[in-house]
Amino acid sequence: MQYLIESSSPLAAAVAYALEHVLSVPASSLVQPSDAFGVRCEGATHYGVVPVLQALRKAATTAEQQAFLGAPGSLTAAYVNQWANTAALLSADASYLQRSPATYQSLAKSIYADVDAMIDGGESRVGFLAATPRATVADVLLYAALHNHPEHAQVGAVAMAWSVAAQTDPYLASIVSPHVHASGAKKVQAAAAAAVTYVKPSEEEIQRRRAEKEKAKAEKEKAKAAAGQGSSAGPAKAAAKAAAGHTKGAKEEDVASLEVRVGRFANVRPHPEADRLYVEDMLLQDGARRTIVSGLVDHYPVDQLNDTLCLVVCNMKPKPLKGVMSEGMVVCACTDTDVRLVRPPAGAQQGDRIVFGTATADDAAPAVLSGHKMTELLSHLHTDADGTVCWKELKATHKGTPVAIPEMKNCTVR
Repeated sequence: MQYLIESSSPLAAAVAYALEHVLSVPASSLVQPSDAFGVRCEGATHYGVVPVLQALRKAATTAEQQAFLGAPGSLTAAYVNQWANTAALLSADASYLQRSPATYQSLAKSIYADVDAMIDGGESRVGFLAATPRATVADVLLYAALHNHPEHAQVGAVAMAWSVAAQTDPYLASIVSPHVHASGAKKVQAAAAAAVTYVKPSEEEIQRRRAEKEKAKAEKEKAKAAAGQGSSAGPAKAAAKAAAGHTKGAKEEDVASLEVRVGRFANVRPHPEADRLYVEDMLLQDGARRTIVSGLVDHYPVDQLNDTLCLVVCNMKPKPLKGVMSEGMVVCACTDTDVRLVRPPAGAQQGDRIVFGTATADDAAPAVLSGHKMTELLSHLHTDADGTVCWKELKATHKGTPVAIPEMKNCTVR
Protein backbone atom coordinates (compact mmCIF):
# COMPACT_ATOMS: atom_id res chain seq x y z
CA MET A 1 0.00 0.00 0.00
CA GLN A 2 1.28 3.47 -0.90
CA TYR A 3 0.20 6.85 0.44
CA LEU A 4 0.24 9.89 -1.84
CA ILE A 5 1.15 13.26 -0.30
CA GLU A 6 0.15 16.43 -2.13
CA SER A 7 3.43 18.31 -1.94
CA SER A 8 1.99 21.81 -2.50
CA SER A 9 -0.69 21.44 0.19
CA PRO A 10 -0.56 23.26 3.53
CA LEU A 11 -1.18 19.82 5.01
CA ALA A 12 1.84 18.11 3.42
CA ALA A 13 4.29 18.38 6.34
CA ALA A 14 1.65 17.46 8.92
CA VAL A 15 0.49 14.40 6.95
CA ALA A 16 4.07 13.21 6.37
CA TYR A 17 4.90 13.58 10.07
CA ALA A 18 1.74 11.73 11.15
CA LEU A 19 2.36 8.87 8.73
CA GLU A 20 6.02 8.36 9.60
CA HIS A 21 6.28 9.22 13.29
CA VAL A 22 2.84 8.43 14.74
CA LEU A 23 1.59 5.65 12.48
CA SER A 24 5.00 4.11 11.67
CA VAL A 25 4.43 4.00 7.91
CA PRO A 26 7.78 3.27 6.23
CA ALA A 27 9.21 6.01 4.02
CA SER A 28 9.17 3.58 1.08
CA SER A 29 5.37 3.59 1.24
CA LEU A 30 5.12 7.38 0.85
CA VAL A 31 4.75 8.88 -2.63
CA GLN A 32 5.89 12.48 -2.67
CA PRO A 33 5.76 14.76 -4.41
CA SER A 34 2.24 14.04 -5.69
CA ASP A 35 -0.46 16.33 -7.10
CA ALA A 36 -3.14 15.01 -4.70
CA PHE A 37 -3.61 13.12 -1.46
CA GLY A 38 -4.64 9.51 -1.90
CA VAL A 39 -3.97 5.84 -1.24
CA ARG A 40 -2.86 3.28 -3.82
CA CYS A 41 -3.83 -0.30 -3.12
CA GLU A 42 -4.10 -3.40 -5.33
CA GLY A 43 -3.75 -1.38 -8.51
CA ALA A 44 -6.43 1.18 -7.64
CA THR A 45 -5.89 4.75 -6.46
CA HIS A 46 -8.42 6.43 -4.18
CA TYR A 47 -8.01 10.20 -3.93
CA GLY A 48 -8.75 12.36 -0.92
CA VAL A 49 -7.79 12.68 2.73
CA VAL A 50 -10.66 10.55 4.07
CA PRO A 51 -9.76 7.48 1.91
CA VAL A 52 -6.23 7.77 3.33
CA LEU A 53 -7.65 7.77 6.87
CA GLN A 54 -9.89 4.79 6.12
CA ALA A 55 -6.93 2.79 4.81
CA LEU A 56 -4.82 3.74 7.83
CA ARG A 57 -7.56 2.63 10.24
CA LYS A 58 -7.57 -0.83 8.65
CA ALA A 59 -3.77 -1.01 8.97
CA ALA A 60 -3.55 0.32 12.55
CA THR A 61 -1.93 -2.21 14.90
CA THR A 62 -1.65 -0.44 18.24
CA ALA A 63 -4.12 1.15 20.64
CA GLU A 64 -2.31 4.48 20.28
CA GLN A 65 -2.69 4.41 16.48
CA GLN A 66 -6.38 3.52 16.75
CA ALA A 67 -6.97 6.36 19.21
CA PHE A 68 -5.11 8.79 16.94
CA LEU A 69 -7.21 7.85 13.89
CA GLY A 70 -10.52 6.87 15.52
CA ALA A 71 -11.51 3.21 15.43
CA PRO A 72 -13.53 2.16 12.34
CA GLY A 73 -17.24 2.82 12.83
CA SER A 74 -16.73 4.82 16.02
CA LEU A 75 -18.08 8.27 16.82
CA THR A 76 -14.47 9.47 17.09
CA ALA A 77 -13.85 8.34 13.49
CA ALA A 78 -16.92 10.29 12.33
CA TYR A 79 -15.66 13.44 14.07
CA VAL A 80 -12.19 12.92 12.60
CA ASN A 81 -13.60 12.52 9.08
CA GLN A 82 -15.67 15.69 9.43
CA TRP A 83 -12.70 17.80 10.49
CA ALA A 84 -10.40 16.15 7.94
CA ASN A 85 -12.79 17.25 5.19
CA THR A 86 -12.76 20.80 6.52
CA ALA A 87 -8.95 20.77 6.52
CA ALA A 88 -8.95 19.38 2.96
CA LEU A 89 -11.29 22.17 1.86
CA LEU A 90 -8.91 24.80 3.24
CA SER A 91 -6.03 23.00 1.55
CA ALA A 92 -7.81 23.07 -1.83
CA ASP A 93 -8.66 26.74 -1.37
CA ALA A 94 -5.00 27.53 -0.68
CA SER A 95 -3.94 25.64 -3.81
CA TYR A 96 -6.42 27.54 -6.02
CA LEU A 97 -5.26 30.83 -4.51
CA GLN A 98 -1.61 30.05 -5.11
CA ARG A 99 -2.26 29.03 -8.72
CA SER A 100 -4.47 31.99 -9.65
CA PRO A 101 -3.92 34.80 -7.12
CA ALA A 102 -5.21 37.48 -9.50
CA THR A 103 -8.52 35.83 -10.39
CA TYR A 104 -9.44 33.35 -7.66
CA GLN A 105 -11.60 34.60 -4.81
CA SER A 106 -10.55 32.75 -1.67
CA LEU A 107 -13.18 31.07 0.52
CA ALA A 108 -10.92 31.19 3.57
CA LYS A 109 -12.82 33.91 5.43
CA SER A 110 -16.14 32.06 5.25
CA ILE A 111 -14.51 28.71 6.07
CA TYR A 112 -12.78 30.23 9.10
CA ALA A 113 -16.16 31.57 10.25
CA ASP A 114 -17.68 28.09 9.87
CA VAL A 115 -14.79 26.56 11.82
CA ASP A 116 -15.36 29.04 14.65
CA ALA A 117 -19.06 28.15 14.74
CA MET A 118 -18.39 24.40 14.66
CA ILE A 119 -15.80 24.54 17.44
CA ASP A 120 -17.88 26.88 19.56
CA GLY A 121 -20.96 24.69 19.21
CA GLY A 122 -19.27 21.43 20.23
CA GLU A 123 -17.21 19.83 22.93
CA SER A 124 -13.99 20.78 21.11
CA ARG A 125 -14.41 24.29 22.46
CA VAL A 126 -12.86 23.05 25.72
CA GLY A 127 -10.59 20.34 24.37
CA PHE A 128 -9.67 18.48 21.19
CA LEU A 129 -11.79 18.32 18.06
CA ALA A 130 -13.03 14.74 18.47
CA ALA A 131 -13.77 15.25 22.20
CA THR A 132 -10.89 12.90 23.09
CA PRO A 133 -8.40 12.99 26.00
CA ARG A 134 -5.60 13.99 23.66
CA ALA A 135 -5.16 15.17 20.09
CA THR A 136 -6.15 13.06 17.08
CA VAL A 137 -5.17 13.34 13.44
CA ALA A 138 -8.12 15.76 13.09
CA ASP A 139 -6.36 18.27 15.36
CA VAL A 140 -3.11 17.88 13.44
CA LEU A 141 -4.77 18.40 10.04
CA LEU A 142 -6.98 21.35 10.99
CA TYR A 143 -4.16 23.13 12.81
CA ALA A 144 -1.93 22.84 9.73
CA ALA A 145 -4.74 23.89 7.38
CA LEU A 146 -5.65 26.97 9.43
CA HIS A 147 -2.18 28.36 9.99
CA ASN A 148 -0.35 27.37 6.78
CA HIS A 149 -3.02 28.95 4.56
CA PRO A 150 -2.01 32.22 2.82
CA GLU A 151 -5.00 33.91 4.51
CA HIS A 152 -4.07 32.68 8.01
CA ALA A 153 -4.42 36.21 9.40
CA GLN A 154 -8.20 35.79 9.14
CA VAL A 155 -8.34 32.84 11.56
CA GLY A 156 -11.17 33.55 14.01
CA ALA A 157 -10.94 34.08 17.76
CA VAL A 158 -12.48 30.72 18.67
CA ALA A 159 -10.20 28.74 16.34
CA MET A 160 -7.19 30.69 17.62
CA ALA A 161 -8.06 29.85 21.23
CA TRP A 162 -8.46 26.19 20.29
CA SER A 163 -5.10 26.29 18.48
CA VAL A 164 -3.34 27.66 21.56
CA ALA A 165 -4.62 24.73 23.59
CA ALA A 166 -4.17 22.06 20.90
CA GLN A 167 -0.52 22.83 20.17
CA THR A 168 0.43 21.75 23.70
CA ASP A 169 -0.12 18.12 22.65
CA PRO A 170 3.13 16.39 21.56
CA TYR A 171 1.48 15.24 18.31
CA LEU A 172 1.51 18.89 17.16
CA ALA A 173 5.03 19.72 18.40
CA SER A 174 6.62 19.48 14.96
CA ILE A 175 4.07 21.77 13.26
CA VAL A 176 3.65 24.56 15.83
CA SER A 177 3.06 27.80 13.94
CA PRO A 178 4.45 31.25 14.81
CA HIS A 179 1.06 32.64 13.75
CA VAL A 180 -0.67 31.15 16.82
CA HIS A 181 -0.95 33.57 19.73
CA ALA A 182 -2.83 33.58 23.01
CA SER A 183 -4.38 37.02 22.51
CA GLY A 184 -7.10 35.51 20.33
CA ALA A 185 -8.41 33.55 23.29
CA LYS A 186 -9.53 36.75 24.98
CA LYS A 187 -12.18 37.21 22.30
CA VAL A 188 -13.81 33.80 22.80
CA GLN A 189 -16.27 34.95 25.45
CA ALA A 190 -17.57 37.72 23.20
CA ALA A 191 -17.83 35.30 20.26
CA ALA A 192 -19.77 32.80 22.35
CA ALA A 193 -22.24 35.50 23.37
CA ALA A 194 -23.18 35.91 19.73
CA ALA A 195 -24.05 32.22 19.30
CA VAL A 196 -27.38 31.59 17.52
CA THR A 197 -29.47 28.51 18.17
CA TYR A 198 -31.60 28.74 14.99
CA VAL A 199 -30.43 26.30 12.31
CA LYS A 200 -31.14 27.53 8.82
CA PRO A 201 -32.59 24.94 6.42
CA SER A 202 -30.25 23.72 3.68
CA GLU A 203 -30.43 25.19 0.17
CA GLU A 204 -32.00 21.94 -1.05
CA GLU A 205 -34.70 22.08 1.65
CA ILE A 206 -35.49 25.73 0.85
CA GLN A 207 -35.86 24.88 -2.85
CA ARG A 208 -38.04 21.86 -2.06
CA ARG A 209 -40.38 23.98 0.05
CA ARG A 210 -40.49 26.65 -2.65
CA ALA A 211 -41.32 24.05 -5.31
CA GLU A 212 -44.13 22.61 -3.15
CA LYS A 213 -45.64 26.08 -2.68
CA GLU A 214 -45.46 26.82 -6.41
CA LYS A 215 -47.03 23.46 -7.24
CA ALA A 216 -49.86 23.99 -4.76
CA LYS A 217 -50.45 27.49 -6.13
CA ALA A 218 -50.57 26.23 -9.72
CA GLU A 219 -53.02 23.45 -8.79
CA LYS A 220 -55.22 25.99 -7.04
CA GLU A 221 -55.28 28.22 -10.13
CA LYS A 222 -56.03 25.22 -12.34
CA ALA A 223 -58.93 24.14 -10.13
CA LYS A 224 -60.28 27.67 -10.06
CA ALA A 225 -60.17 27.90 -13.87
CA ALA A 226 -61.84 24.47 -14.26
CA ALA A 227 -64.67 25.54 -11.99
CA GLY A 228 -65.42 28.42 -14.32
CA GLN A 229 -64.67 31.11 -11.79
CA GLY A 230 -63.78 34.51 -13.15
CA SER A 231 -64.18 35.69 -16.72
CA SER A 232 -63.80 33.63 -19.88
CA ALA A 233 -60.20 34.78 -19.96
CA GLY A 234 -59.64 33.11 -16.59
CA PRO A 235 -57.72 30.01 -17.77
CA ALA A 236 -55.35 32.03 -19.91
CA LYS A 237 -54.88 34.50 -17.09
CA ALA A 238 -54.18 31.70 -14.62
CA ALA A 239 -51.65 30.07 -16.93
CA ALA A 240 -49.91 33.37 -17.47
CA LYS A 241 -49.81 33.97 -13.75
CA ALA A 242 -48.39 30.50 -13.09
CA ALA A 243 -45.66 31.11 -15.66
CA ALA A 244 -44.76 34.52 -14.32
CA GLY A 245 -42.13 33.13 -11.97
CA HIS A 246 -40.10 31.98 -14.98
CA THR A 247 -40.58 34.98 -17.26
CA LYS A 248 -40.75 38.13 -15.21
CA GLY A 249 -37.67 40.32 -15.31
CA ALA A 250 -35.17 37.84 -16.76
CA LYS A 251 -31.85 39.65 -17.13
CA GLU A 252 -28.63 38.08 -18.33
CA GLU A 253 -26.61 40.19 -15.90
CA ASP A 254 -28.54 38.56 -13.04
CA VAL A 255 -27.87 34.97 -14.05
CA ALA A 256 -24.26 35.78 -14.98
CA SER A 257 -23.47 35.55 -11.29
CA LEU A 258 -24.41 31.83 -11.36
CA GLU A 259 -21.37 29.71 -12.23
CA VAL A 260 -22.40 26.41 -13.82
CA ARG A 261 -19.65 24.25 -15.31
CA VAL A 262 -19.15 20.79 -16.75
CA GLY A 263 -17.78 18.39 -14.16
CA ARG A 264 -16.58 14.79 -14.29
CA PHE A 265 -17.48 12.29 -11.56
CA ALA A 266 -14.55 10.46 -9.96
CA ASN A 267 -14.14 8.23 -6.91
CA VAL A 268 -17.89 8.11 -6.18
CA ARG A 269 -18.38 6.40 -2.82
CA PRO A 270 -21.08 6.01 -0.17
CA HIS A 271 -21.35 8.77 2.41
CA PRO A 272 -19.89 7.40 5.69
CA GLU A 273 -22.83 8.72 7.73
CA ALA A 274 -25.83 8.78 5.33
CA ASP A 275 -27.20 5.82 3.35
CA ARG A 276 -28.91 7.95 0.68
CA LEU A 277 -25.95 10.20 -0.12
CA TYR A 278 -22.85 9.82 -2.25
CA VAL A 279 -19.55 11.61 -1.77
CA GLU A 280 -17.76 12.20 -5.05
CA ASP A 281 -14.64 13.89 -6.32
CA MET A 282 -15.65 16.33 -9.04
CA LEU A 283 -13.03 17.14 -11.68
CA LEU A 284 -13.28 20.64 -13.16
CA GLN A 285 -11.11 22.98 -15.19
CA ASP A 286 -7.29 22.79 -15.05
CA GLY A 287 -7.45 19.56 -13.05
CA ALA A 288 -9.20 21.22 -10.11
CA ARG A 289 -10.83 18.65 -7.84
CA ARG A 290 -13.73 19.30 -5.44
CA THR A 291 -15.63 17.17 -2.96
CA ILE A 292 -19.39 17.20 -3.52
CA VAL A 293 -22.15 15.44 -1.61
CA SER A 294 -25.24 14.51 -3.63
CA GLY A 295 -28.46 12.59 -3.00
CA LEU A 296 -28.21 10.26 -6.00
CA VAL A 297 -28.03 6.87 -4.27
CA ASP A 298 -31.69 6.05 -5.03
CA HIS A 299 -31.37 7.05 -8.68
CA TYR A 300 -27.91 6.02 -9.99
CA PRO A 301 -25.52 3.16 -9.17
CA VAL A 302 -21.87 4.11 -8.81
CA ASP A 303 -20.88 2.58 -12.17
CA GLN A 304 -23.29 4.93 -13.99
CA LEU A 305 -21.59 7.95 -12.44
CA ASN A 306 -17.84 7.39 -12.35
CA ASP A 307 -15.99 9.04 -15.27
CA THR A 308 -19.20 10.59 -16.67
CA LEU A 309 -19.95 14.27 -17.21
CA CYS A 310 -22.55 16.37 -15.45
CA LEU A 311 -23.29 20.01 -14.63
CA VAL A 312 -22.12 21.56 -11.35
CA VAL A 313 -23.01 24.82 -9.59
CA CYS A 314 -19.51 25.94 -8.64
CA ASN A 315 -19.94 29.16 -6.68
CA MET A 316 -22.10 27.99 -3.78
CA LYS A 317 -20.69 28.57 -0.32
CA PRO A 318 -19.27 25.22 0.90
CA LYS A 319 -21.27 23.62 3.69
CA PRO A 320 -21.16 20.42 5.69
CA LEU A 321 -23.71 17.75 4.76
CA LYS A 322 -23.87 15.02 7.40
CA GLY A 323 -20.29 15.77 8.41
CA VAL A 324 -18.74 16.01 4.92
CA MET A 325 -17.98 19.44 3.49
CA SER A 326 -19.65 19.81 0.09
CA GLU A 327 -18.13 22.30 -2.36
CA GLY A 328 -20.90 22.58 -4.94
CA MET A 329 -24.14 21.09 -6.26
CA VAL A 330 -24.78 18.60 -9.05
CA VAL A 331 -27.58 19.85 -11.36
CA CYS A 332 -30.59 17.55 -11.77
CA ALA A 333 -34.06 17.74 -13.32
CA CYS A 334 -36.74 16.52 -10.93
CA THR A 335 -40.34 15.37 -10.86
CA ASP A 336 -42.31 14.05 -7.92
CA THR A 337 -41.04 10.53 -8.66
CA ASP A 338 -37.81 10.88 -10.64
CA VAL A 339 -34.45 12.62 -10.49
CA ARG A 340 -32.23 12.73 -13.60
CA LEU A 341 -28.80 14.25 -14.04
CA VAL A 342 -28.52 17.07 -16.54
CA ARG A 343 -25.71 16.03 -18.89
CA PRO A 344 -23.79 18.48 -21.12
CA PRO A 345 -24.02 18.35 -24.94
CA ALA A 346 -21.69 16.09 -26.92
CA GLY A 347 -18.18 17.46 -27.19
CA ALA A 348 -18.23 19.27 -23.86
CA GLN A 349 -15.07 19.11 -21.75
CA GLN A 350 -14.74 19.18 -17.98
CA GLY A 351 -14.51 22.76 -16.74
CA ASP A 352 -16.45 24.28 -19.68
CA ARG A 353 -18.83 27.06 -18.66
CA ILE A 354 -22.58 26.81 -19.24
CA VAL A 355 -24.24 30.15 -20.04
CA PHE A 356 -27.80 31.41 -20.27
CA GLY A 357 -29.30 33.53 -23.03
CA THR A 358 -26.89 35.22 -25.44
CA ALA A 359 -24.05 35.55 -22.93
CA THR A 360 -20.62 34.16 -23.82
CA ALA A 361 -18.47 31.96 -21.59
CA ASP A 362 -16.06 33.83 -19.33
CA ASP A 363 -13.13 32.14 -17.58
CA ALA A 364 -13.36 34.57 -14.67
CA ALA A 365 -15.06 32.93 -11.68
CA PRO A 366 -18.10 34.80 -10.31
CA ALA A 367 -18.18 35.60 -6.62
CA VAL A 368 -19.17 32.87 -4.17
CA LEU A 369 -22.86 33.23 -3.30
CA SER A 370 -24.72 31.97 -0.28
CA GLY A 371 -28.03 32.40 1.48
CA HIS A 372 -30.89 34.30 -0.14
CA LYS A 373 -29.06 35.31 -3.34
CA MET A 374 -28.09 31.74 -4.34
CA THR A 375 -31.50 30.37 -3.34
CA GLU A 376 -33.23 33.01 -5.46
CA LEU A 377 -31.07 32.28 -8.51
CA LEU A 378 -31.54 28.51 -8.29
CA SER A 379 -35.30 28.79 -7.80
CA HIS A 380 -35.71 29.99 -11.42
CA LEU A 381 -34.02 26.95 -13.02
CA HIS A 382 -36.42 24.66 -14.90
CA THR A 383 -36.86 22.77 -18.15
CA ASP A 384 -39.23 24.05 -20.85
CA ALA A 385 -41.67 22.14 -23.07
CA ASP A 386 -38.73 20.76 -25.11
CA GLY A 387 -36.72 19.70 -22.07
CA THR A 388 -34.20 22.54 -22.49
CA VAL A 389 -32.74 23.83 -19.25
CA CYS A 390 -33.67 27.48 -18.68
CA TRP A 391 -33.17 30.22 -16.13
CA LYS A 392 -36.52 31.98 -16.31
CA GLU A 393 -36.90 32.12 -20.13
CA LEU A 394 -33.15 32.26 -20.89
CA LYS A 395 -31.99 28.96 -22.39
CA ALA A 396 -28.82 27.25 -21.15
CA THR A 397 -26.20 26.61 -23.84
CA HIS A 398 -22.72 25.18 -24.21
CA LYS A 399 -20.86 26.93 -27.02
CA GLY A 400 -24.17 27.67 -28.72
CA THR A 401 -25.68 24.19 -28.28
CA PRO A 402 -28.74 24.00 -26.01
CA VAL A 403 -28.41 22.01 -22.81
CA ALA A 404 -31.43 19.70 -22.76
CA ILE A 405 -32.81 16.57 -21.16
CA PRO A 406 -35.73 15.73 -23.51
CA GLU A 407 -37.29 13.10 -21.25
CA MET A 408 -37.76 15.68 -18.46
CA LYS A 409 -40.06 18.37 -19.88
CA ASN A 410 -41.48 21.20 -17.74
CA CYS A 411 -39.59 20.05 -14.66
CA THR A 412 -37.93 21.73 -11.71
CA VAL A 413 -34.15 21.86 -11.96
CA ARG A 414 -32.08 21.89 -8.80
